[in-house]
Amino acid sequence: MRLLPRLKSLLIEPLSLLLSLTPLRRVLPRQNHFYPHPGAPFEGYYTRILTTNGSTVLLIFSSVYKAPHKPSFVHFSLLRPGAGDAPGPGPGSIIVDAFPQLQEELSADGSHHTFSVNAHSPSSTSPDTVEATASYVTNPQSQQYRLHLLTPEYGELDIAVELTRRSPWVSYEPHSSPEGIFANLVFLLPLHWHVYSTASRADVTVRRGDEVLERSKGIAHVEKNWGVEFPDGWVWVQAFKHPPRVMDSESEEIAANHIAPIPSTTTFSLAGGKILGQRAYLLGFQSPTIGQWSFRPLWTLLPFGFRTPFCTERVDARAGTFELTVCGIWRKLIVRAEAPPDHAGWVPMACPLARGHGNTFAYESFDARVHVQAFERAGLGWKLVEDVWMENGALEFGGDYSFKAKMD
Repeated sequence: MRLLPRLKSLLIEPLSLLLSLTPLRRVLPRQNHFYPHPGAPFEGYYTRILTTNGSTVLLIFSSVYKAPHKPSFVHFSLLRPGAGDAPGPGPGSIIVDAFPQLQEELSADGSHHTFSVNAHSPSSTSPDTVEATASYVTNPQSQQYRLHLLTPEYGELDIAVELTRRSPWVSYEPHSSPEGIFANLVFLLPLHWHVYSTASRADVTVRRGDEVLERSKGIAHVEKNWGVEFPDGWVWVQAFKHPPRVMDSESEEIAANHIAPIPSTTTFSLAGGKILGQRAYLLGFQSPTIGQWSFRPLWTLLPFGFRTPFCTERVDARAGTFELTVCGIWRKLIVRAEAPPDHAGWVPMACPLARGHGNTFAYESFDARVHVQAFERAGLGWKLVEDVWMENGALEFGGDYSFKAKMD
């Protein structure tokens, strides 16, 4: 069943890519790549929320459809701010990994306007098994997570999350993607990264039995990975400028359109690493001062790992640092992310590899400081137009880029 879409893509995707380079792109239908891609070997949905009290909430639904071991994965984390100078999650933090059965469902009319991902774990007598019943529903107005987790460590947990007021990658293009025209190569590229929202409004409630552990508002980064396989090594960075400032009242225009950036929010996100024997990055920086800037190959391509006049990188996982400089003809970004060294306090993550989710192939820190400098061309040189430090950022090293990554 999944072979037909892939064969069809061999004929259609190169043509779609060529048409996207012509004026016809304005009249061609735009695909929303956040919705399911039938035929893709794996798909994963990832949401990171920074709450008003400085906590991070993580929610992941992931499937490797033909994997022989742990083909599906559900993750929930409530990561409290650390105490003092100690790196990593603070007291009261919760980290849960579950490996239930997942099923995707499109809207009944096939319009792709609504879809859900549902999870259910068969009952188990093992005291070490997490039982999960969960759903993730997406429609044009909102995204809702509902999770019921029976865990040996934390007891019975109920999580309710609602995301509204989505901010697309490009504000005036609801279906915009970090990949730009390369998003047309759905099955001809081994891996895809789509950011559905750079800054959604989030409402979070976490209960343990009758006890409310967290009830807060926040700001959410929402993304998806899909494709054939994860790369050999990668880096991921995500940050907000301020702790979220969420308004209780909304204008009629925002309430009607459901798409509007949260005021005064600066965001940065990046993903990249080794792909097709090369190194390349996708990244975006949004701020009220300069608007939205995106960079992608060919500007961010490092052929065979060699720097170019347009892009240089420096990765030191043991030191917890990542640096990237990228420029086009008119714009330039210098990015530096730094987190605790030696992965101290970093959260281990299972990844959608061909054999399944039985691995610890990535580590994430949410104690990162992210520094972004934006420049515009001024004659033969560059003029600094924005200089931003972002606290409570996220930094991930995976595969070859993480010295602790391993298959379990």
